[in-house]
Amino acid sequence: MRVESRVGLVARTEPDERELREEEVALEIVDEDGVEAGAHERAETDLREDDAGRGARVIAWARKFLDSIAPLAVGSHADARAYRVADGRLVVETGQGAAFLREPALFAGYDGEAAAPAAILLLHHGLHVEIRIDRSDRIGRDDAAGVADVHLEAAITTIMDCEDSVAAVDAPDKALAYRNWLGLMRGDLVEQVAKGGRTFDRAMNADRPYRAPDGRPFALKGRSLMLVRNVGHLMTNPAVLDRDAREVPEGLLDAMCTTLIAMIDLRKKDGPRNSTQGSVYVVKPKMRGPDEVAFADEIFTHVEQTLGLPRYTVIAASPAATATGWPL
Repeated sequence: MRVESRVGLVARTEPDERELREEEVALEIVDEDGVEAGAHERAETDLREDDAGRGARVIAWARKFLDSIAPLAVGSHADARAYRVADGRLVVETGQGAAFLREPALFAGYDGEAAAPAAILLLHHGLHVEIRIDRSDRIGRDDAAGVADVHLEAAITTIMDCEDSVAAVDAPDKALAYRNWLGLMRGDLVEQVAKGGRTFDRAMNADRPYRAPDGRPFALKGRSLMLVRNVGHLMTNPAVLDRDAREVPEGLLDAMCTTLIAMIDLRKKDGPRNSTQGSVYVVKPKMRGPDEVAFADEIFTHVEQTLGLPRYTVIAASPAATATGWPL
């Protein structure tokens, strides 16, 4: 669907997926004077028992959550002994026999073999929920149905900021911001992270392969739909100077450079993409009144014409629109 105005609430966006990431928590017992012998062992046992209890509560909550979004016609997901796919339907084996979803259309697909899937994909209010099944997993091996995790589709949009969360005050700062956006658009941005005494790389997620209920393959995006936040109209930056050696308006620089970089994504024919609809999503802050909104529209129209892009390729919204949610 096309929109007639580029500024304001957006009438066309794309649902995307980002996995919930499990953060590790390190627990440390520190020696103190006067601690009796064996205190460490007892404390570690208490921690293990507490972890097991917390884990059981999390699993129980997850079962209730599945019952709330995708209830069975008879029984509960808490009774599940196995999940499988037969004749395009999700079959949940319970102690009382085979059960089916109360609303079969909530079953969106699966990964792996139909008789023993590695994942079950559900759809609730336009967002996906994935039941991960792995009987070799430390959690799945103790679960009757082999359920190891439940992943929720969330953070469907993410803003890469050129303004408030960074302090880009000169040419090197702007180059760094644009380099990050370039890596996101190419899909090869990698950052080395040190945490808890270990170092690891964070990279962009690949697309997630599934099969539809009828067995046809398809994929869901493994990344959020990325927006880029340009600076406001009043900012200037010495990264580029005009013919009179004055700093240029930074918003003009952002509009041209971030759109130019996003064209790498627009021209992709295969592989992971940010926009599957051929759009560039921009957050344009600090616009006060219709004159500034009209000026933003004029800027992006000029950028599109200069770069040879169709009109309304660039879709912009104010932070108020993104805070309240971009309608899907």
